[in-house]
Amino acid sequence: MVAGRPRRQSPKYNSLQAMGENIRAIRKHMKLNQTDFGRMFGVTQMTVSYWERAMAGPNAKQIMMICYKCGVSADDLLGIPREWVKIK
Repeated sequence: MVAGRPRRQSPKYNSLQAMGENIRAIRKHMKLNQTDFGRMFGVTQMTVSYWERAMAGPNAKQIMMICYKCGVSADDLLGIPREWVKIK
């Protein structure tokens, strides 16, 4: 190994995967199929499938729309562990 900066440790969780699992859970809780869920946000069924399989993620505007229309916080949607959230 070359001397210099140490290797970055990968995070203990995959944030894109966590978000995909959360999107799937929200969609199933709302009793919607991928097509109907996608229509709520102006995307196709294939896009929702990509989100759920962590092949892609929604953009910032879509994340805000999902949070607003589904009644979830951005922290919960993104899968941010509670111990990482600083409360003042």
